[in-house]
Amino acid sequence: MPERDRVHAAEDVYEAAHLSELLANDLRTSAPELRVTVGGGVVTITGTVTTEERRDAVAEVIGEAHPELDVRNDVTVIDLSGPPSSEVVR
Repeated sequence: MPERDRVHAAEDVYEAAHLSELLANDLRTSAPELRVTVGGGVVTITGTVTTEERRDAVAEVIGEAHPELDVRNDVTVIDLSGPPSSEVVR
């Protein structure tokens, strides 16, 4: 790998770690479990959150930190409210 490519790859890894920290510490997201990758001017976020609001906030936090980067928000929302009805065990 050419030196220039290694430098860019290292910068992308550093930036992904920085953005992961932002998502973990921002009160709107509080999402340390999300995975962030950076490459080619695109930030990709994957993982799960419990509300649509938090999913939307993920893109907001990234966009505020780096408006020059495109954000690919692949975060999914999981429903933790429990089963729709209770099961009776006899």
